[in-house]
Amino acid sequence: MEPRLIKMLDNIPDALFLLDLNFDFIYLNHQAQSLLGRNKLDLIGKCIWTEFPFLISTPIYREYHKALKSKKAKILRDYYPTLNRWFEVRIYPDDDGLMIYFCDITELKKNEVALYQKTEHFRAVFENSAIGIGVVNLDAQPVECNHALLDMIGYTMDEISQMSFMDFTHPDDVDKDLELFNNLMLGKLSSYQIEKRYIRKDHQIIWARLTVSPIFSVQGEIQYIMSMIENITDVKIAEQKQLELTKELQRLSTLDGLTELNNRRSFDEFLSQEWHRCLEEGAPLSLILLDIDGFKKYNDTYGHHEGDACLKTIADTLKKALHEPNHFVCRYGGEEFAVILPDTDLQTAEMVAESLRSYVESLQIYHLYGQSGKYVTVSLGVSTIIPSIFSNPQQLIKNTDKALYEAKNYGRNQVRVFSA
Repeated sequence: MEPRLIKMLDNIPDALFLLDLNFDFIYLNHQAQSLLGRNKLDLIGKCIWTEFPFLISTPIYREYHKALKSKKAKILRDYYPTLNRWFEVRIYPDDDGLMIYFCDITELKKNEVALYQKTEHFRAVFENSAIGIGVVNLDAQPVECNHALLDMIGYTMDEISQMSFMDFTHPDDVDKDLELFNNLMLGKLSSYQIEKRYIRKDHQIIWARLTVSPIFSVQGEIQYIMSMIENITDVKIAEQKQLELTKELQRLSTLDGLTELNNRRSFDEFLSQEWHRCLEEGAPLSLILLDIDGFKKYNDTYGHHEGDACLKTIADTLKKALHEPNHFVCRYGGEEFAVILPDTDLQTAEMVAESLRSYVESLQIYHLYGQSGKYVTVSLGVSTIIPSIFSNPQQLIKNTDKALYEAKNYGRNQVRVFSA
């Protein structure tokens, strides 16, 4: 570096030093040596992280690496406890390393604090408020938080003053909050409200409702951002429980209480939904109606308890036998079950029905007065239709019911297909 340039840099009022790509010192002016408390002869050629390891735990470490990687200048304001001073740090990267410029802004920070602390009434409200109040600077770093807020998030003021509000905001809520914060800074918003999650020091997650607004200087410029913060965790938990209860009630309203299959109501809804979809796509829609043979006699012989057990066993078998995710099975009524097969032609539907008949027979549920041997069996009717504007779901049900009647009328324990 030229002697004339070195002399000029040594006489500027702020600290400046240069690092190479390995973060080794290659130059320090007089102010930088004074700030760091080290002579440049001791530092040239040595790594900043080795010589000042405490910096690794500060934002400086992250920002130096980001700047070197992105080749974009960075500006940050940070407090250095070892020096008890605030500095504005400007980081200028190039292909050879980094130029670091430190400007002492401690007095400016003191003036900022004095700006909103001078009103005794504000201080009384601030300290005694039942809801959290936090004030951050333009870099989103907390400069003051009342007791309610500190209790809410579990940090001390000393701890939180070294952080940004993004550090204890839930990662999923950071972008939304940061966008609103930036729009407030740009004057696009006069204030904003947001519900978001905080991560407490003990790692618990709490919900908060924030009302955020700027604090202006006497010159009319935004000096700070103040947030009124209400803990709404209990409200959110209650809302979630109510949502889960509503979902469970909705689920139960579509299930048959005994077999836990879908009920007749959900059958109607699913059939209508698939009918309209197949109508639009020109796809086939098949239906199977299944009836337990001689079930009244089974109930009379073994009692309702055994009858219910028989229904449950057959229901479980039907669920296990239907492998496709769009196959729908329900208890249609009494001892009757229905299976809806979207996008399924008649030949495939008949094969599915035959497999269901075989599965039930293989259960070998003993029936002394069985109508097709000594075990419980089922009769099945099958029908397929390609929905059109000239047909309706009731026609498909009617056709399938006719096929089921034939299966029962011609000996039971068999599959019959509807033919017009």
